[in-house]
Amino acid sequence: MKTKAIDPAHKIRALKDFDRLTGRIQEFYGLTDLDTLPVRRQRLWPVKCRVYDLVNFASEVTTHVAVQAESRLVQS
Repeated sequence: MKTKAIDPAHKIRALKDFDRLTGRIQEFYGLTDLDTLPVRRQRLWPVKCRVYDLVNFASEVTTHVAVQAESRLVQS
């Protein structure tokens, strides 16, 4: 089965859309990199969207942005 190539601009736009959806948590909490926080704290900090919005966004990314191998992980 042939895999389609994804334009990098689509991935960049998806990341910007994710930041917009969650409320740009790096800026909101004054951080330069979220990876400096412990995973437990990352899970507990509120964002400006609902779980439904995140699931809907993930579904949109897997059908329109990600290649098949990447989308299988998200869909599962």
